[in-house]
Amino acid sequence: MTAVGVLFLLAGAVLLARSGQVLTRANAGVALPAWWGRPTVLPRAVYTWRFGGLFCVIFGANLVASDRTTWWAGVPLILAAWAPAFLIHARHNRRVRAAGH
Repeated sequence: MTAVGVLFLLAGAVLLARSGQVLTRANAGVALPAWWGRPTVLPRAVYTWRFGGLFCVIFGANLVASDRTTWWAGVPLILAAWAPAFLIHARHNRRVRAAGH
């Protein structure tokens, strides 16, 4: 089950990263909100990518952590799977601020 869980985690990370790419391309010249808030343009596809990614990440973390003794063993896996989306978001905001928009 651990191998299947890792595959789900990787698939979820890819889907979440894709949602970040769609969101940054739709808001090319505008900084995205840091934590909470609605971006200027929010394509509907972002919801689909995020839902699929979140499902895969949580399911995969549950599969991997089910063999472990502690209940919180999946939390670092979920955070690690979300890291690419955070990096895409931060890189976009850094580029927008550097361009002076």
